[in-house]
Amino acid sequence: MNRLRALLVALYLCGAQAFAQSDSSTATHRLDATVVVAHRIGTDLRTSTAAVSVITRADLDRSQARTLPDALRFIPGFRFTSLDGSGSLPVASVRGFFGGGENEYVLLLIDGIPVNTARTTLAEWTSIPVATIERIEVFRGSGSVLYGDAAMGGVINVITRAPTTNGSRAELGLSNRDGRDAAIQLTRKLGDAWGVAGSASSAEGRNTRAHSFSRRVALSTSVEKTLPAQRTRLALEYDRLENDDPGPLDDVAFSADPDRANSLFEADERTRDAAELTGIFDHALSGSEMLRFAARVHGARQGRTRTLLLSPSFGDTQFHHETDQGFWFRAQRDGLGTTSKLITGVEVARARYESSYRSPSTGNELSSSSGSRLALAFYTEGQQELARRLRASIGARYDRVTPEAMVNGRDEDATFSAWSGRMGINYAYREEHAAGGNLYLVGSTSFKTPTLDQLYDGRLTPVGDDVLIGISNPSLQPQHAREIEVGVYQRLPFARSSLEISLSAFLRDLEDEIDFDLATFRYGNIKRSRHESLELLTLGHLWRDIELRNALTFGRARFRSGPYQGNQLKNIPRVSTQTALSVPLGPSFMVTLAHSTTSRSWLDDDNTAQVLGIQLFDAGLRLISGPFEGSIRVENLANRRGAGFGFLLFDPGSMQNALMLYPVGGRMIRVALKVE
Repeated sequence: MNRLRALLVALYLCGAQAFAQSDSSTATHRLDATVVVAHRIGTDLRTSTAAVSVITRADLDRSQARTLPDALRFIPGFRFTSLDGSGSLPVASVRGFFGGGENEYVLLLIDGIPVNTARTTLAEWTSIPVATIERIEVFRGSGSVLYGDAAMGGVINVITRAPTTNGSRAELGLSNRDGRDAAIQLTRKLGDAWGVAGSASSAEGRNTRAHSFSRRVALSTSVEKTLPAQRTRLALEYDRLENDDPGPLDDVAFSADPDRANSLFEADERTRDAAELTGIFDHALSGSEMLRFAARVHGARQGRTRTLLLSPSFGDTQFHHETDQGFWFRAQRDGLGTTSKLITGVEVARARYESSYRSPSTGNELSSSSGSRLALAFYTEGQQELARRLRASIGARYDRVTPEAMVNGRDEDATFSAWSGRMGINYAYREEHAAGGNLYLVGSTSFKTPTLDQLYDGRLTPVGDDVLIGISNPSLQPQHAREIEVGVYQRLPFARSSLEISLSAFLRDLEDEIDFDLATFRYGNIKRSRHESLELLTLGHLWRDIELRNALTFGRARFRSGPYQGNQLKNIPRVSTQTALSVPLGPSFMVTLAHSTTSRSWLDDDNTAQVLGIQLFDAGLRLISGPFEGSIRVENLANRRGAGFGFLLFDPGSMQNALMLYPVGGRMIRVALKVE
């Protein structure tokens, strides 16, 4: 607490000059932005045939986001919960897809390069320091046509700060529960063409739940050469993540004390070290043609003690050691005409892994597997101006994925291939700059292959005398989807203010959606499902620099066949909304109030048990004086306790299903001081 008081005094002394000195308070119009993520080539956001959102550096400063999931909370259709209640073990849900922390349905790019792990498709959401982020582009919808199977739910492209100018940024934060974080970033120009950048950051602390300590260390350096017709960039990154997992609580323990840890998970923890080298080379062939190359070489080592619950009072705990390494390469040609754009590209990716499960007490090996994944793809997309107000796009992609493994002495292999397609139109029904409006309609097909983990995980779990079962399923088939979406981008000026509205509605039918079945204790294809949603993003630039932001999602994901036909899929709330209001209080102060709420969601396929919705309030205060900025943020201001998600598990003692819940963390206070 003494450290917190000292930093609070420092923040108070910062408030001296006009708040307008910070570019974070400058209103910018998102619908005028040029984005790359939706079509893999620069396109005006409002003329794209996709649901796209942009998060600027100013937005990150206003929201005082601690992590990337924290920054993405105001994107409709996206929702992050946490295994530990603190946000250090985030679980993503996008457009009705919930991977439960086992796999992802959204592709994460860093400067256009995919970073999801090949074995599980999981993204290490907390490994990216917010201090290094300059901009985030978010594409919601079927991205398979340009990005492959991992992008079935959407694509997030995080753009880091480039060394275009001389600058530096440093930040120090303290929070309750012994939380500490620090970050520093330097950029330097070396002559007219060369630039270098470097960053270092660390964060550690715990939440209100017991056994929830986490630590992150990230180091990166890059060198970039920029000429009028050429760009070359090399970057080297290293990160280390350490996490405890407090586990879910049954409803009795949850009601008595949601801050406790599940005693069966007292040994559950993870340590992961990862390094990667990336390269980007862009070369203009002419004024209308560009060749783009990108590559990534990566390696990681992870040790994790993990418990699988077999009943509310019994679990199997094993230590998992894993190494993986691989490469990814992309070559793309851009053609830019007066009224048209055409891109063609190829991608190649190969990853290998070795995995072993051991007894945490004796160290004896219990099971093992090793394998690889080879992915080859070709894609193309064209955009054409059909009339002054009408644009069309059409694209296709072919993927061939070959996973193979040696699982406990048994050879396994498969080959999956699929075509993905997309066709859309965008009509500017109103061309006024101050009150422009665009309508788009797009249809697409996509697919997602089973992950190596779902197919070939070697873990064997004892369920009785001399009886061992595995949760993987080598017979899994890819998921295939068809989607149709309609959306509107609209700006509404009034008085000295304006509103920007992004509205989208979609319907997606899936065949062979993959889910984990607690009844069989393994992955399986659940035949057919339907995902449908209405997503609304409203951004208001109001009088006197007041900003209002609201993300509203009405969604439903349900079975279309089988014994659960018509039922809602697990852990998908029907309604979620996030609202933030930023108001200047004088020349050097800005206060931000945020509210989020989710409706009830089912915990089982039978739809017999629900987790209640929860409302959370946050509050933040920023003070700016020249290059200094101080901030105070309180998360879960009212200290509301509830469950983010959960599941049902059969209890042989009571011969009934028990509710297993992941509690939301309690109140968190963070004080930070930044110099830029």
